[in-house]
Amino acid sequence: MIDDELRAAAARVLDLCRARGLKIARSYIGNFFTSLEMVGVTLTIMALDEELKKLLDLEVACPAPL
Repeated sequence: MIDDELRAAAARVLDLCRARGLKIARSYIGNFFTSLEMVGVTLTIMALDEELKKLLDLEVACPAPL
């Protein structure tokens, strides 16, 4: 999927979540993992407390460029 399609899908999902009273702390949109002939969208939603939010915001070193 190209970025515009990913952004449109994410916007719709975020709207649906907010309409149900969910607070969105972080939203990441992009090609984080791919494979040959891969189509579709992967969505991950998780409960996030203050400790996990701090850990999620830590700087990390990745073997592959983001």
